[in-house]
Amino acid sequence: LGIMKKNIHLKVDITEWVEPKSVTFNLTGINEKITGNGFFEAKQIDQEQTLMTGSLNIEVQGAKGKMINSILKTNVPEMTQELTEAVGLKIQELQNL
Repeated sequence: LGIMKKNIHLKVDITEWVEPKSVTFNLTGINEKITGNGFFEAKQIDQEQTLMTGSLNIEVQGAKGKMINSILKTNVPEMTQELTEAVGLKIQELQNL
């Protein structure tokens, strides 16, 4: 968030998995009081390209939650893009094994 960065560890509970096109999940903070949810969808464009779409909702609880949540609103789109790209790269990596 701005100049502050911190690694947050999250437990991911998959709530629905429709291979190969979508997965929905819930998030629970392990080292912070955080909850959230989201999804990833994949749409094949052609033999070599897939369009990945991701959505991420995060809410911080606790004393600083209200302040952090307002900051998160402006940063979640960038975080969602980074997470979606990381998932896409991991999928490519696993397919090349």
